[in-house]
Amino acid sequence: MQITIMTQGNHAPVTLDGDTLTIGDYAIDIPARQSDVEVTIDLSLCDKGCVVEGQGAGWYAANVVLPPARFIEVETGEDDPEAGEPVTVTERAPLDIHLIRINLWALPVAPQAEGE
Repeated sequence: MQITIMTQGNHAPVTLDGDTLTIGDYAIDIPARQSDVEVTIDLSLCDKGCVVEGQGAGWYAANVVLPPARFIEVETGEDDPEAGEPVTVTERAPLDIHLIRINLWALPVAPQAEGE
């Protein structure tokens, strides 16, 4: 993953567990969201401070850019009886996680309660 810090401060934590990318408390199922074109997912804070997709309460937290899905030809192990050549099928190639781009913006500073 390529992570770019857009503004200084505290940022939502970023974790990758298998095919699930989590930013703050928002989980993204990467294969389900990836398309044959580049996909940008904008994340912001809701009015309660949780990370949501879209505009939320207007405080931008991150955006994630998923590269287009790649497809590869894979031999099935069978031969075409007419052509005598191997039969192939098209499969989605595994995602190279190094191609995921994440831009992070600083989260707002929580106001301190009186007496702190």
